Amino acid sequence: RRGLYLQCTRLHFGCHLVETPAAMRRIHFAVGEDEATLLTVFTRGLKADVEVGAGKDLEFAKNRAVDKLWKEIPFCHATAALSSLRIFEESTGDELQDSDEAQDGMRLVLAQEAPVPGQAAATSAQAAAFLNAASAIGRHKLGLDEKASTP
Repeated sequence: RRGLYLQCTRLHFGCHLVETPAAMRRIHFAVGEDEATLLTVFTRGLKADVEVGAGKDLEFAKNRAVDKLWKEIPFCHATAALSSLRIFEESTGDELQDSDEAQDGMRLVLAQEAPVPGQAAATSAQAAAFLNAASAIGRHKLGLDEKASTP
């Protein structure tokens, strides 16, 4: 059953309100792949699923997603830039406000520019070259670059 219940324990010598897991809202976040967003975070394919309590807003949910995503970005300035991304609904591309209430099952995109549903974002040749170089440096920095196997 959704909601709050009173939990009393002898261990803590008291009672406190606990939110039941059924009251949690599960939200999926993906980072957009438009050129402006890629040049902001330097990483493709970032995704995170978060759970937030009932009554929490999208800014709270976005911050939980950033908590999960920052570890996958090799550059500290790009990690900080995650917080500046706007929130869009994945299916429609409509921008949502940080103050909107988080709903269970939402699929959201964090991006600089509104995504076009069903259409891959185009990246210029110059931006693609820059991203490939930044990605190679980042993989090396994180120790993820492919190492030649030695016999």
